[in-house]
Amino acid sequence: MLDFVHRRNFDHHAAIILSYFVIFISLMFLTLPLSRLIRMYSHFLSIFLFGVAYKLSAIYVDLELKSNEEELKLDGLIKLERHGFHFLAQMLLVVLQSMLLEIDGEPWKFALPVFALPIVARMGGCPKDKLKNAHNYACTGTMVFIATYILYRGPSLIKSAKTALRQIKAVFMVHGLADGVSVLWRRLRILELLTFTWITMFLMVLYVELIDKGRTWSEVGRILLTGVAETTNTPITLAALAVSVSYVCKWIADLTKLVTGGARSHGHVLAHSGYTEAVSVVILCIQTGFLGMQVEQKTILLALVLYIVISALLQSLFEIIELVLLNLPSSPQATKSRHARCIAIALLLVVLPFFTTRTMLAFLPIDIYTAIIIANSATVAARAIGVVLKYIVLIVETKSEEPWEGIDDMIYYIDCSNKGIELIAANVVLGFGCYQLVAVGFSLATFAILLFHVIVNIYKRAGQTFQYIKSRNAAVKNINRLSKANAVQLKEREDVCAICFIEMKEEARITPCKHYFHGPCLRKWLAVKMVCPLCYTYMKEEDFGGKGTANQAPVEEEEDDAAGGAIVFDWDEFFFIRGDYSMVNPADPVRIAARDMWPLAPEPPQFERAMMAAIEREERAGEEDELILAEDD
Repeated sequence: MLDFVHRRNFDHHAAIILSYFVIFISLMFLTLPLSRLIRMYSHFLSIFLFGVAYKLSAIYVDLELKSNEEELKLDGLIKLERHGFHFLAQMLLVVLQSMLLEIDGEPWKFALPVFALPIVARMGGCPKDKLKNAHNYACTGTMVFIATYILYRGPSLIKSAKTALRQIKAVFMVHGLADGVSVLWRRLRILELLTFTWITMFLMVLYVELIDKGRTWSEVGRILLTGVAETTNTPITLAALAVSVSYVCKWIADLTKLVTGGARSHGHVLAHSGYTEAVSVVILCIQTGFLGMQVEQKTILLALVLYIVISALLQSLFEIIELVLLNLPSSPQATKSRHARCIAIALLLVVLPFFTTRTMLAFLPIDIYTAIIIANSATVAARAIGVVLKYIVLIVETKSEEPWEGIDDMIYYIDCSNKGIELIAANVVLGFGCYQLVAVGFSLATFAILLFHVIVNIYKRAGQTFQYIKSRNAAVKNINRLSKANAVQLKEREDVCAICFIEMKEEARITPCKHYFHGPCLRKWLAVKMVCPLCYTYMKEEDFGGKGTANQAPVEEEEDDAAGGAIVFDWDEFFFIRGDYSMVNPADPVRIAARDMWPLAPEPPQFERAMMAAIEREERAGEEDELILAEDD
């Protein structure tokens, strides 16, 4: 509305007054309750119907001026038909307006059919050269009616606004400043209003581009970007664009979860909620000075920003489908249609990155930003192929009677291939960025992007890959050094594996503490934690040679004990605010405990001592109660 006011040829002072009035009305609308707000929208819709009635009246006057009849003679049904249909259309608009304004027994309803005045005047014998005067009288009467109605209804609107302000004050008094702002933000539905407003403006621009300017559907890509550029001119509209992008990404993620049958809850507040994409839009637009550009420059920049958003969205969709697809083989209640839907979405994630890259290269030149988008698209496609292959391997394993010996190797090779592709893509981006710095010229923004890329996408990924390979090789080495149980021993035991709960018939491994497990199951377990799955006895490297059991503390803990109880702080868990402070007595045997089946992070020794102290206190309290009861007897 402010943009509409400033584009008109108004006087400067009149434009300022109208601008402040629009801002005041907008703030007042925010404070209105929902019932009053719906009523206000019905009033705006009735004003739109006045505009339709005005257009019909103008069309009727033009038709009469072009007719050859100077004086109207209604001597036949055919002559009455045209005038009657115009009059009926005006009455239908009046009925709709009375329903919207909820006018039943009030005198206002007699002023609603004012644009039927030219029709009545013409049917009453008014010359056709006087019909324009009748139309002008109808316009004047409409403006007087609207002004009188506003003066009559205005006090109740202001009263509702005062009541809403008192309620806002009460919210701040009860909840405080910070919580009060949060409560008002939710109750006023600011995000929904911004999204609805921006989508409405965007659709209006699309209508103008497609209908009024007559552009073809072959230009739909550029039309969409032009529409976004023309509707994003102020910080408020930029925020509305970011919120709209967030909602669209969240709806797509929810639709994917609905199709795949996954959990609808997001877990973390930022997980698959669209906030990441919205923040990316705002940061990139602020960094590049988006609001100060012309429409053509905005269109090019928006193409880059939206492709970055699409890349982040594809990554979020992969995280959703990976979790669902890898859990399907172990879900016997999953239907075939669900399997087919999940595989279809995974294959779609293989195709979409290539389609996105192809369309992006048709719009944009290759630079550091497009190189990163291409690398991310290739990574998503490779990971989607990898998750489909792992799904096939897991399906084959579920059909076998015992755990497949080679499944761990297959999944390991698939994971290593994916990690290798990620590292190759990251290094290609690094090489291209260095070439850009040398050939095009040094840029602080490009250097910062490359530095962040090296730390996050190369250094950390390489460290994680090396640690993954190291732990897996150690687990394979240790599991191969364990003795195998023959078929006779397994037949005599008739036992099940304590990890997968499947009967051991042909193959099993014996731990140093004389427990039997499937080899593949034990290999997965030992890759995470070097403890026995049943008794949680820590197994050292020398125990895998078959020299007996091990119930001693890890080597690292012994070194810490010798140092007199040092502080153990894990930098990898710094951002999770975790640190284990160990003060261990070397004489105390440590037995690492876990509270569920799969190995988690071991509890610190002070937790175990606290549990033992609590048990001792309960035992002493029980003994004291028994003594008291005995004395009473």
